[in-house]
Amino acid sequence: MAQRSQVFHFVVADQVIVDSSTGMYAGRAFEYTYKRVFCGDSCFREVGLFAGGNDERFKIKNGVWYIWHAKKWDIFYSPDKVVSPKIKIAGLSYYLRLRQHQNLHGIECIVYDAVPVNANVSGSIKYWFSPRYGIVQIGTEEVLLIREDLRQPAK
Repeated sequence: MAQRSQVFHFVVADQVIVDSSTGMYAGRAFEYTYKRVFCGDSCFREVGLFAGGNDERFKIKNGVWYIWHAKKWDIFYSPDKVVSPKIKIAGLSYYLRLRQHQNLHGIECIVYDAVPVNANVSGSIKYWFSPRYGIVQIGTEEVLLIREDLRQPAK
């Protein structure tokens, strides 16, 4: 039996056309796709969500998100307490530090800063997380990406 999956696209949030003849817009090279593969009713893998093609496993139980880390389930998000989950980005360990709560096109989000563990890296990454949708937006110095299915049409 085939596993159920969904494909999501992260696209540039504010597409500013730089070449009208081709429709090319700034930041397009940063856009990417990842896949959510369901392992059961509340368990799934995010394949390629974080840079480096990592395969992160999540489960949701009673509104609490868990991530598989170091051979055990750690809390990724809880509505009852602040947590700083650990993730891998391009093979390096990071923890997500709460920055603020924000409403993104009507979606309540938590904005996290990705902080490297025992490493020095240039630049910073922010992740917008929604308990309903998961990671919905990613920001760096170069670009702001949003999940295409949640992007508001241009006015």
